[in-house]
Amino acid sequence: MFIIKRFLLKGFLLLTYPVIADLRKRQFYVWPVIAMSILMAVIQLFNKDTKFIDILTGCIPGVVVWLFSRWSEGAIGEGDAFVIGGLGMVIGWRMVCSVCFTACLLCASVAVYLLLGRKDGKRMELPFMPFLAVAYLMNYW
Repeated sequence: MFIIKRFLLKGFLLLTYPVIADLRKRQFYVWPVIAMSILMAVIQLFNKDTKFIDILTGCIPGVVVWLFSRWSEGAIGEGDAFVIGGLGMVIGWRMVCSVCFTACLLCASVAVYLLLGRKDGKRMELPFMPFLAVAYLMNYW
């Protein structure tokens, strides 16, 4: 039970600022996310179960999303990549891949609803951070 609470707290701390900023302004500053990710990674190093290689491999999904962001010319936000990379450093690459997959499914279902149900649905942009936060909670419940 303690492990679940610890993971929930880490993810909550890392996702709180990006979710609020993404909902309010559709953008956020990346440096607080990077600083929080590095701080949590350093704290993780003092945990006896975590190895440095686990933290490094946790960054891989974020790097992949960042490359897709560059390739898609901004269709995917670069900030999303930094949050996914930071989250991967904290919870591991397997879990962050599961969270990203769930977030994509949630986002796609809302997008289908908007396309079918609203006339202005084709022109809307959806912030991804709230879907990432909900998917993070869903994967730990």
